Amino acid sequence: MTMKPTYEELEQRVKELENVALERKRVEEALRESEERYHSLFENMLEGFAYYRMIFAEGWPQDLLYLDVNKAFKQLMGSEDVVGRKITEVVPGIMEANPELLEICGRVVLTGKPERFEDYFEPLKAWLFISVYSPEKGYCVAVFTNITERKQAEEALRRSEENFRHSLDDSPLGLRIVTARGETIYANRAILDIYGYDSLEELKSTPVEDRYTPESFAEHRIRKEKRKRGDDDPSEYEISIVRKDGEVRHLKVFRKEILWDGERQFQVLYNDITERKQAEEALKKSEALYREAQTATHIGHWELDPSIMTPTWSEEIFHIFGLDPEESEPSFPLHEKITHPDDWDILNTAVTTSIAEGTPFDIEFRIVCPDNAIRWMHARGYPRKDSQGRIERLFGTAQDITERKQAEEKTLASLREKEILLSEVHHRVKNNMQVISGLLDLQARLSGNPELSEILDETQRRIRSMALIHEKLYGSKDFARIDLAGYVRTLSQDLFQLYKINPGKIDLIIQTDGDVCVDINKAIPCGLILNELISNALKHAFPGDRQGELQIMIDDMKNTGIEIVVRDNGMGLPNDVDIHQPRSVGLYLVNGLATKQLDGQIEVRRGNGTEFQIKFPL
Repeated sequence: MTMKPTYEELEQRVKELENVALERKRVEEALRESEERYHSLFENMLEGFAYYRMIFAEGWPQDLLYLDVNKAFKQLMGSEDVVGRKITEVVPGIMEANPELLEICGRVVLTGKPERFEDYFEPLKAWLFISVYSPEKGYCVAVFTNITERKQAEEALRRSEENFRHSLDDSPLGLRIVTARGETIYANRAILDIYGYDSLEELKSTPVEDRYTPESFAEHRIRKEKRKRGDDDPSEYEISIVRKDGEVRHLKVFRKEILWDGERQFQVLYNDITERKQAEEALKKSEALYREAQTATHIGHWELDPSIMTPTWSEEIFHIFGLDPEESEPSFPLHEKITHPDDWDILNTAVTTSIAEGTPFDIEFRIVCPDNAIRWMHARGYPRKDSQGRIERLFGTAQDITERKQAEEKTLASLREKEILLSEVHHRVKNNMQVISGLLDLQARLSGNPELSEILDETQRRIRSMALIHEKLYGSKDFARIDLAGYVRTLSQDLFQLYKINPGKIDLIIQTDGDVCVDINKAIPCGLILNELISNALKHAFPGDRQGELQIMIDDMKNTGIEIVVRDNGMGLPNDVDIHQPRSVGLYLVNGLATKQLDGQIEVRRGNGTEFQIKFPL
């Protein structure tokens, strides 16, 4: 028989039930709060979180079905509509681009072993680090971390280090990283090229003293001792090394303390300055030769600042002016101490015009030295303009030409004496020929023999033609050459008067190609030839009252030779006269002079008169 509970028991039971209800409510509240915290944590995780189920077909994983994902995962996938969809629907092409993803997730489900991996997902354009584990068979949880920025930073760092390494290796400057003990821990390719070694090991194994010239090795040891004592170590210095092939090269060294792999080391840069040193040495030699040349030729150089008219002189100009460089200052104007008073305007005008017009000048002037000696100067000046076209400097040379001027003066004096003497010689030769001509004329008149008189008259005319040449030279400025055209005009006029040719009977036409000049050795044979040909035309071509024309043409044939043509339209040369084997003295003389003395050629053309053509080289 069951006993009914007492009131106290019922009250106690009610209290227990109330406590149970309160406890359950508390647990439910705690569970709700826990779920909210979990959901808040789940939603706000920076990493993408996905809960999914593997879809298998015939025992092989085919796809992933998302059951739950957080906000970060949706952002990563670029879609809010993810839950309840397959990954191939959310991100088309992801399996083709990343086939290992499905393989790894399937392996985790089948083995139950979690896996971690990173890969670049082409459809997402991102690098992902993925942690996958399987809380229950067929289901997976995956955490996705976007590591694109980290990978980009790593790639940038890798490229930076690679570029840095390439820049070191490809640098034209030699580079070594050495420890405080002098041990080389890095050397670029340029170092090996500078020293001529094939590898760093070969360079390091070569004794230090063999890599320096004796003088540089002694300096190296001094620097090394200073470093041991803690003395100031120069950051820049020059050394001379001996390459593997024995060639000596000169280097500029820059030494600096740096951090290398987190430790303090020394960076040593080597710049090959061999060519510069050679150029400096060549420049020194050139400057020395230039100074010697200035001294030997008495040429100095100068510069002038037009804005303040302050000149700069080379040492040789001081010497030329007879001034001490230690005690004298360059000055302009120069007339106060140096320039000859009569020549100051020459110098001043040249300089001021050059500054005003930007033109060079070339002048000669005199100076008065401290010992009152007068010397001649030859000065050249050239303006230098700035980018706006303004004259910013005048520069040039000054040369002592006193000796040259004195030599020129002596030469001119001697030349004047010789010109006077030569003029007198020509005058005397002409007078002597005139005396001979007069004697022949006297002999002809006294002989009473017409044939002898004619012979003497022809000889007299020939002497006259030679005397005329000396007369032309006597009145000429050039005693070595004679104007052939002017000579022909004078000779023709004399012969026309001698043969008493009536005006209007024979027209004389003389044609020349400008000034045609020959030396005296050719002038006399030409004069004799012209005398014979003109005389023959005047005597035989126009008998009686016959009128006609006499042409004389002279051409220099482009300065290679002379062509003389004597043409008339008279009776013509008889056919039985052979110019190359003439019977008359005159034509014999013409042929001999043209071919023997002038080394020329002579041709005769008949028909409507006679034409003689003579050509000879200059």
